[in-house]
Amino acid sequence: MNRLLGLLVVVVAGGAAAVGCVNGDGGSEDLSQTANEASADEAQTASEVGADEMQAVESDHQVEPIPPPDAVPLPPGTYVAISVGSGIHCGILASGDVACGGRYWQAGRRIPPGPYRFIEAGSQSACGVRADGEIRCWGTSPPSPVGVHRGIEFIQLSFDSGRGCGIDKIGAVRCWGHEEDQENQPPDGVFRRVSASWVHRCAIAEDTRLVCWGGRFYGHGAPSGTGFIDVELGSGYGCVLPNDGRVTCWGDLSSRSLEAPPIEFRSISTGHDHACGLTRAAEIVCWGANRDGQLDAPAGEYIEVDAGVYFSCALTAGGDVICWGDDEEAFTEYGA
Repeated sequence: MNRLLGLLVVVVAGGAAAVGCVNGDGGSEDLSQTANEASADEAQTASEVGADEMQAVESDHQVEPIPPPDAVPLPPGTYVAISVGSGIHCGILASGDVACGGRYWQAGRRIPPGPYRFIEAGSQSACGVRADGEIRCWGTSPPSPVGVHRGIEFIQLSFDSGRGCGIDKIGAVRCWGHEEDQENQPPDGVFRRVSASWVHRCAIAEDTRLVCWGGRFYGHGAPSGTGFIDVELGSGYGCVLPNDGRVTCWGDLSSRSLEAPPIEFRSISTGHDHACGLTRAAEIVCWGANRDGQLDAPAGEYIEVDAGVYFSCALTAGGDVICWGDDEEAFTEYGA
């Protein structure tokens, strides 16, 4: 988010003391009233001048928005998985190593060695599940689940704004970040998938129920019943994928068109205010806000799609990463 910084100049005018003078015959003339009137007029004039000067200074000292840094390209290579965050995006290479790029990624920044089997990118940091099941994070102010859950083998994770959840190898949900919040108190049970946003969390239980917690009203309105295979949370909303592939979304839809198209999907991904899905024909269909062309997915066959804030990316069977949306943020193609 760009912040416009304003410069405030305050002009202070001081009052004059009562004035007296001596006349030619040695008497004195009390000029207090005249002085007070003069002082009032002077103060008013100073106030008007000060206001004009302040307006002029404000006009002459407008501070331009600080432009965001230039995006760092994702390195070329053959990728097997991708994750698009709000400020950086990462991919797992065929070697199991991870490479990152994006507007808030610094070239040359160290990524803990892999190999990795799962990644999740955020605003300025990312986390991954290594082949041994341990979580490693990197970037600027990365989440710190390692100290809390060291030695526990995870199979999947999700995080946003420093708060995250993961599913360990026995199916338990474990969360971290801002432990005092209700969002980090997951229910007991065995789960298959978990998704975490900055306000609430949802997970798919072993019996295929959708379970949500935290986030005040954001979990309200989530579909009930069984038969769900995946859930993805966006900014104040969520979408769930059932066995029949017909996606249902709920939450804050007042300013968005987040009703999913009535077609069958095999996977889904939610961004800030748009979502995308991979159809059973391996094509990409997106819905929601389209201010930057986030919905204009290129034709073709893909194996994965991930929605971000200003753009989205997809992965081809050949390992190429194709992106669309904000031209300044996204690069058209990453490949070998």
